[in-house]
Amino acid sequence: MSTHPCVGFAAGLRAAHVLGLIMLLGCLSAQRANARMRRPVSHEIIAQMKARGLPLAEIALVLAAHYAKRTDQAMVYRYIKRALAGGVDRGRADLVLAQFFRESDRYDAAFATLVRVLVQHPGQPKALVDLWRTLHRCQRTRCTVQTDLGAIRERLATFGLHYPARLSADPQAAMRSRKLADSGYQALLSSRPRFAAQLFFASIEEDPSNPLAHRGLAIARGRQADYRRAIGAYLLYLSLAPDAADADQVDRILVEYWRKTSD
Repeated sequence: MSTHPCVGFAAGLRAAHVLGLIMLLGCLSAQRANARMRRPVSHEIIAQMKARGLPLAEIALVLAAHYAKRTDQAMVYRYIKRALAGGVDRGRADLVLAQFFRESDRYDAAFATLVRVLVQHPGQPKALVDLWRTLHRCQRTRCTVQTDLGAIRERLATFGLHYPARLSADPQAAMRSRKLADSGYQALLSSRPRFAAQLFFASIEEDPSNPLAHRGLAIARGRQADYRRAIGAYLLYLSLAPDAADADQVDRILVEYWRKTSD
């Protein structure tokens, strides 16, 4: 799933949690639609955004994200500069900048940029998901970085986004992951959420890109009233499977859980 620049930040911490989730869900819905229609930004599309009343600064951020996917550094910086000049929050611009760094395989810069966002906005959901995706891409490409990846994994785990310490190179790992996830769902049907969570955890250890393992882990944690980490696992599930049949249902669960963590 490509990074989308429409995540906002609220002033208060409690308000930021709820608003950040709602805005992220809106972005995920937009990405589901975008996944079905990949076409370059044209003057016609820009005109349509203007016709809908989207401010010029927001259009600039959309264009920056578009060029980030194409790793066009000059255009990314040009439109980020315009977006910031128009009043777009620095954190939102940094999410787009981190996407550019990730797509350009500049992983240390991507990690540093996302951590900067999280320092200013702890628990910001879009930044956490992007941090996980950056770590996953880095590990898959066997990147060499100076960033402490162990610290990144620990930060993600705190919010329910699990990533294994070592990525399996075994071609059978994906199959083992599916079998473990199937066993996890059977444990859920048997009302054993704690055991189910262990199975889903093991499934992610085998293949962190298995969306059903993250979904199952979210369900198991929700049934144990571990709502904060359930939210993280659900967000990761939607990121890995933006066209999931139960996406709308998960959106509703996320809002409900976010309210529980804000009480």
